[in-house]
Amino acid sequence: MKPGTAQLRPSQKTMPRWKASIAEQLRFWRLSAWRNFPKRRRVPPRRLKSTRPDTTEGKPNFNGLWQVLNTANWTFRINSGELGVPPGQGVVEGTDIPYQPWALAKRQDNYAKRATGDLTESECFLPGVPRATYMPYPFEIVQAPNSIAIRYEFAHAFRIVPMNGSPHPGRLPSHVDG
Repeated sequence: MKPGTAQLRPSQKTMPRWKASIAEQLRFWRLSAWRNFPKRRRVPPRRLKSTRPDTTEGKPNFNGLWQVLNTANWTFRINSGELGVPPGQGVVEGTDIPYQPWALAKRQDNYAKRATGDLTESECFLPGVPRATYMPYPFEIVQAPNSIAIRYEFAHAFRIVPMNGSPHPGRLPSHVDG
């Protein structure tokens, strides 16, 4: 024994009884929880089966009501919102569209005149495709074997797309008999 050091008795080397009890309980629960924890098994990923059945021809079935839930009607890029434009995710991969200089100037001009330059919604004009599809209004797709009809809520517009290679229909009748 070195001079100046005291030797502890065996009872002084142990922790107080209440600390030892807590430590023992924690050790017990940790070990028992580890033993009882279920083993992780590797499960191969499952391919999700579509809940929408295919058509009788084996093609995807698009029948139903649809609505775009993004802000592409106002801007294609990610935005944090501003007057008249709600915040939302963009539809462009990345952050910017690689405009040519003349196209960027036209875009900036259109943006500056956005309140008065685009009367599509305020005058209920037909917006055209694809803009009608990404407006914040629902649309319905009715699929037949030879064509797909798209009915838009905005301006009660509709479009018929032939799927069998036939030409687009000519001028549609102004009224429906029936």
